Amino acid sequence: MAKKQHFILIDTETTQDGKVADFAAVICDRKGRIQNQCAVMVDGIFTDSQNHPLFFDSSAKPDALWSRKGADRRYAKYSEMVADGSRMIASVAAINRWLERARGE
Repeated sequence: MAKKQHFILIDTETTQDGKVADFAAVICDRKGRIQNQCAVMVDGIFTDSQNHPLFFDSSAKPDALWSRKGADRRYAKYSEMVADGSRMIASVAAINRWLERARGE
């Protein structure tokens, strides 16, 4: 019997200083069936927007997604998701534990 192949797709949103504030991962098989997934805001980075502001392009038009106003809208949306429970805040150690467990499965 052939060993199943799985793929991990990772998406992040970074801060102005290159740290990860939003981490998401999906593990799927060759047919695209999702086996496991994780989407969290990184504690100490997302929760410290004064020292780690989300990435934005200061030369972007004011209403563009990657403008300063766009970063403010993204913060608001993320905060909504945390408040309604569709996202949670997790430490880097917790994310690493999830990745290790998922790898083992």
